[in-house]
Amino acid sequence: MPNDHTNDKPSINWLLDLPPGIRAALLLPVNKIEVSPDKKDGASKSLKAILDEHKRLWKVHKERCEKGEKKERLHPNFASVLYESNVAEMYLDPYSYTRLRVIYTQLKQYDKAIQVCQAYIDAVDKFRQAGGEQWRFEEHVIEFRQWISKLRAKTY
Repeated sequence: MPNDHTNDKPSINWLLDLPPGIRAALLLPVNKIEVSPDKKDGASKSLKAILDEHKRLWKVHKERCEKGEKKERLHPNFASVLYESNVAEMYLDPYSYTRLRVIYTQLKQYDKAIQVCQAYIDAVDKFRQAGGEQWRFEEHVIEFRQWISKLRAKTY
């Protein structure tokens, strides 16, 4: 975890450089923290701003999943755009990755399905590099690796 050496307290600004999904996963354990509104110090304001942004981003992620699920049968291209947004932001909830894999597999776009599976593995790796506990997502990583093997077999 980086430190901004301008004072002796660790900085939390390094979180802002991470993709929203990675930031959300790192902040899950502190999601329930309430920052007292009467605190006037910079660290409390920064933490409150980050937690508020985390809640807003997580809400956007969930809304995309819900809209995608409703549209998926009749409009898979619309649903895939919503899911791709979550993948691009590296949310570690496997739902969007799984739905995209299914859509691309049904369309016989196996290379895209493989890319989506690999994107999940890469997102978990980035999460681990940022200090997250990879074991929380290891079951899904194994599953996506298995899918990559199955999909590669279909491309040959």
